[in-house]
Amino acid sequence: MGFRQLLPLFFLVLLLPGITATASCSDVQLNTNTVRLTKNSEAVEYFVIENKSNERFLVDSIEVFDNANGIVASENGFDRSIESAGFGIVGVKVKALNDVGVTQATGSLRIRGHFLSGRECRFEDFGTKQFDIIVGEKEQVSKVGGIIFKACQGIVIDNPADFIIDGREMALHINNDTNYRTVIRMFGDALTINPDVISIPEHSEITETIQIESNREEAMLLFQIENPTCNGLERTRIIKQKTPLITPTTTTAEETSQEKAVTPAEEKTGEKKDLNLSIAATAFAALGQSALLIGAIAIALILLIWLLVQGRKRIALDKKEKIVFRQQA
Repeated sequence: MGFRQLLPLFFLVLLLPGITATASCSDVQLNTNTVRLTKNSEAVEYFVIENKSNERFLVDSIEVFDNANGIVASENGFDRSIESAGFGIVGVKVKALNDVGVTQATGSLRIRGHFLSGRECRFEDFGTKQFDIIVGEKEQVSKVGGIIFKACQGIVIDNPADFIIDGREMALHINNDTNYRTVIRMFGDALTINPDVISIPEHSEITETIQIESNREEAMLLFQIENPTCNGLERTRIIKQKTPLITPTTTTAEETSQEKAVTPAEEKTGEKKDLNLSIAATAFAALGQSALLIGAIAIALILLIWLLVQGRKRIALDKKEKIVFRQQA
């Protein structure tokens, strides 16, 4: 392979650091559930936004509306920032008036936002996501972790509102008093969950021990309820907090005098050391972020040197062939 044939490969290596997958609005998906309530009551449901892109997605606006008289649907809070390959939630409040004349209606939800790179996603890019609203005679309410949700009658998950990770495991008690096997799927951004799927037979209850690890100080653990008759969603806030072990110490008079004997020069020396450590840590952090770029540049330089050596060899060989040709002539 000659120098000219290898030249395009060289430029391709130089361009590798800038080649990245572009996030698309189709990478953000909205999943909804059925909202169940009775006349003269209100219910709050939580829907899941899944970000399958390689960029953080920021939610700018949420719009919720309905199509029936006597039913009022509105937005009830949402996660404004969703990490790459992460999940966010949207709260939807539905109120059924006492004189509502329907037993089933349709609610609609649409979102607008943008990626961290600046790419915008309008309402039209996502379209409108619809969800069913069912108004029944008997209230289907379960208390979960101090939170009331009206999703699946007969299914109770005793998940706490908050759970602190401090070397402990979550004991999750689930009661399935329905005629069908129910699946509970657990997921959350920056969370490692084991097990993440639990299957509960009909008319039974179990207690499962869940191991949870988090890469953030706070994260949201979501419980997706899947049953042939209904779907629901619950959540628990995960807090990463480790309680330090404090050992009482007794300070002697000699130690106190030694602490007081520290001179201003020694204090400045200590401050200088701390500053140097901080600068070094910042430098190593920046170096870690640039590791991919440095590696690509190194490969490009090696390839360039190899191409130059091959080019020189080729030039020397051409000169040698010309000399031999002239001698033969």
